[in-house]
Amino acid sequence: MAQDDDDIDALRELLLFIENDGDLYRQRAQPIMKNLAKKMVKGTYDSDRAVTAWKYLADAGAKKYQKEFGTEDSPIFTPAVRKAVAIELADAFESEAKANPDYIEKLAKGASERRRAREGVFYSVAHQGSGGGFHSDGTFETLAEAKEEAEYRCAMGHFAEVTKYDGDKRETIWECGRML
Repeated sequence: MAQDDDDIDALRELLLFIENDGDLYRQRAQPIMKNLAKKMVKGTYDSDRAVTAWKYLADAGAKKYQKEFGTEDSPIFTPAVRKAVAIELADAFESEAKANPDYIEKLAKGASERRRAREGVFYSVAHQGSGGGFHSDGTFETLAEAKEEAEYRCAMGHFAEVTKYDGDKRETIWECGRML
């Protein structure tokens, strides 16, 4: 019984860690959700394959957790726990899809910057995080909205920039406090 309690605690710990880590959400969970939403809309969604997709997130979360809190000698989360987390994530996604089919439809359509660029002018904001990589903060219809978001990022001590997309043209037009 103690082993089962340990597994349940480990499952909860890993699940909470994944759900509360912004980088894992942006870099792993969002692409998985978009991909699975597209499959739901097309009618090709497969629950078993969805668990496999979520397993990649569970493995990435376990690896990041291990790096932050563990030792190199022994893994904190067993393969069985990571698989159980993947099943939990898949079940939660499927429940959300049933409860909010409009959200899934919207998620599946998620316009890429290239497609949006062909549709007209828009502005994108990105900031450089503490790890050195750039993170997208979204797209905006007006320069004023984009500058407001970028100025907020600059005030927080990050380097931020606004890029204007007009058809196939792309131009960085603002960086932390100055127009280019």
